[in-house]
Amino acid sequence: MKRIICTMLILAMVISFSACGQSREAISAAEFTSRMTDAGHTVEDATHIFGDDPDSLLITYLVADCGEFIVEFLVYETVEHARLVFGIIRRDIEDMRAGAVSHSDVNTANFSRYRQTSGGQLGVVSRIGSTIVVMVTSSDNRDEVDAVLDLLGY
Repeated sequence: MKRIICTMLILAMVISFSACGQSREAISAAEFTSRMTDAGHTVEDATHIFGDDPDSLLITYLVADCGEFIVEFLVYETVEHARLVFGIIRRDIEDMRAGAVSHSDVNTANFSRYRQTSGGQLGVVSRIGSTIVVMVTSSDNRDEVDAVLDLLGY
């Protein structure tokens, strides 16, 4: 009987861990624009801000206006470039710390997310593949931020 229970427990753990590491699918710039405009938000292509620098690793930079905050969507040439930029943005969010801090951190091969609430501010950076989504706003907008992350799958 103990052997059956142990086997079932191990099987349950394997299934739950494999579900946690499930690969996520990045969306395209066109899909970001479509989902955000369908939700009633205005999207602007701001790639020109970075100029025509031939050394730029950034392919596309879109900004969606959600009223109380903006959503930045960045597409990079490679996953490695996106990982590098994710780390930089994460450090910028960590530098916003003031007073009590709560944060969560997820890192898998294809997906990374860092979320921090501190001093009344909420910062989220999420990466899937070579794409990144960034939001920084008042912590009062937590539900709206969560809704955008769900809408985008990030």
